[in-house]
Amino acid sequence: MVSFMTVAELYRGALKKKWGQRRMAGLQSRLRQYAVVPWNLQVCMAFAGICNSAEKRGRPISTADALIAACAVSLRIPLLTHNRRHFDGIDGLDVISAMPEAGS
Repeated sequence: MVSFMTVAELYRGALKKKWGQRRMAGLQSRLRQYAVVPWNLQVCMAFAGICNSAEKRGRPISTADALIAACAVSLRIPLLTHNRRHFDGIDGLDVISAMPEAGS
């Protein structure tokens, strides 16, 4: 599964780098291999809680990262990322990453 926000970020990056038709078609083909987690009320509520908690901890989170995390939290599934530090400290989120944890 992949978050709707991740899909949006992938297309944004592709447009920013001016990918041609062939590379865009490749991205589209690759994304068809995954179910996309859409936004819904549970995702919105998880997003609000994640943002509120992050702000209270003094570590605000980007909207995109909070939406990605909210998709995983709302489905109670782990989040696979190479940016572990973006998701540190989110309650109810199990992060899987090949990247070492801070302090390791």
